[in-house]
Amino acid sequence: TTPAELEIGRTDDPSVHHVGPMIHAPDVEHRVATPDVRRWQAFQRQANDSGRPIVYCSLGTLNRDLAKRVRNVVDASTAADWSLVVGLGGRARADDLGPIPDNVLILEYAPQLDVLAAASLAVVHGGINTINECLWAGVPMVVHRSGRVDQPGNASRVEHHRLGVRVDLDDGPDDVGRAIRQVMNDPDLDDNVARMRAATDAYRGVLEQLIDDMIGSGHERDA
Repeated sequence: TTPAELEIGRTDDPSVHHVGPMIHAPDVEHRVATPDVRRWQAFQRQANDSGRPIVYCSLGTLNRDLAKRVRNVVDASTAADWSLVVGLGGRARADDLGPIPDNVLILEYAPQLDVLAAASLAVVHGGINTINECLWAGVPMVVHRSGRVDQPGNASRVEHHRLGVRVDLDDGPDDVGRAIRQVMNDPDLDDNVARMRAATDAYRGVLEQLIDDMIGSGHERDA
C-alpha cells in the first residue's frame, strides 16, 4: 500500500502490485477526544495569528523511547520561530515530558490529518502509515533514522527521494533543531513532496481495478 515511486531501484516485479497509500480519515481520527480537537483548533489560530509555521511531531504508537525523543523535539522548539504540535499516540502523558513552552501543544491523540493539512513539516518515526499521510498532505519530513521493523528502510526512501532528511532523535535537541531548519529552508524538498503527492494521487482506483481483475481471472478459470 505504497506508491512504486517511493521505492529504491527496480519496481517491475510482476508479483508485486503497488496500490498507493490507503488513507481513510474517519478510521484514523476516531480516538481523538473532542477537547483535544478544540485545543488544536485554538492553537492553530494562535499560530496563524503569530505567523509561525506549524511543525507536527508524531513518533508512533509502539515507540518505547517516545518520551525521551519527544522531549528532544520539544527542547529543539523552545524559543524557536515555529509552533510545535505533538501527538503522543497514547504512549505517554504530557506530565512525563516536563515543562512545556507556550509554542508547543501536547495531545494524547492528535487529529493527525487535520494537523498535517496545516503543517509545514513533520517529525516522524518512519512508519509507513505516517509517511503515507505526510505525502497525502504534501508535507516534507524529518525522519528518525533507526527502528526495529520497516522504519530504517522508509527513512532511507524519504532521504533518497529528497522528501526530507534523516536524523537520530536520540542525539539531542541541537541535531533535531538543525534538521528541522534544514527542511524548512530547502524549497526543493517542497517541490519533491509535491511531485510525490501527485504520484500518489494517480493511484486512486488502482486497488479496486486490481481486485476486479483478480475476480475476473478467477471466473475465467472456473469457466
